[in-house]
Amino acid sequence: MIKNLAKKIKRVIVDKPGNKRMYARLESLIEETQEIKDMFSYEQFAKHYVYEPSRQTVDHPDIFINQVRYFRMYEYFKNHYPDVFYSHTKVADFGDTSGLLFRAMKREGTSVNINQDVIDYIKSFGVEALIGDVEDLPFKDNEFDYSFCFQCLEHLPNPIKALSEIGRVTQKKIFISIPYVKQTRIYDNAFWVDLKMKSVEEGGWNEREVRDVDGHKFEFSAQDFKKIASHAKMECIDHYPINYFSPLGTNRKNEGTYFNFFILRPTEKKISKTQKQHKEVSI
Repeated sequence: MIKNLAKKIKRVIVDKPGNKRMYARLESLIEETQEIKDMFSYEQFAKHYVYEPSRQTVDHPDIFINQVRYFRMYEYFKNHYPDVFYSHTKVADFGDTSGLLFRAMKREGTSVNINQDVIDYIKSFGVEALIGDVEDLPFKDNEFDYSFCFQCLEHLPNPIKALSEIGRVTQKKIFISIPYVKQTRIYDNAFWVDLKMKSVEEGGWNEREVRDVDGHKFEFSAQDFKKIASHAKMECIDHYPINYFSPLGTNRKNEGTYFNFFILRPTEKKISKTQKQHKEVSI
């Protein structure tokens, strides 16, 4: 019992300096990286979630983390999928809250969110934005070449249906990020309502009214997420943690990140009526 108590005390003492070191490293990385300051500024991420405040404390440096997270994804697409930047490539971002990635890429795109305030905010930057439910998308089959869905699926009641819909409207690949967990979690709604209403100092968001979509319903381990994707007729090509201090795709070890990044590909594509007719004529 004494040994266990000593371990707990040691863990508490060690965690605080660790948080301070992480905060300082993130701050230094951002200060030294001009692209982050230019494309993913602090001011932009302070408003990233529109109606929900962004925390920025030593224990929860959410703004710094999101600045770096978006930069790592931008960097990854630039190096590995340059056609995502091409104007003729059709790209959608499901669950987008700010249009920030499209703006950084200096390209048009289609952002989808279920909240009208978010849609209005994205439109204010000249980005196309539509009200839409990811589980029932208002688009035709294969309408987009690529699709993004970042930190959205964990908020949805039916992630398999959402993935199926994203796969239906996407021709090539889908890029997903979800919380990084080693074991799958299913949350009680009361947990997130209580956490969201707590003060920032207590680790919460100080929200007065918690919407159903604000909290997480599921958080999947990598292995379980791949199983979930298989039910949506998706193949996982690869996945990596979005580490803050190394480029995305270069390190499979989690170095303290909260995010897991997946590249998916639809395994079954429906042939549209037009495509079918064209195929018959060709034969």
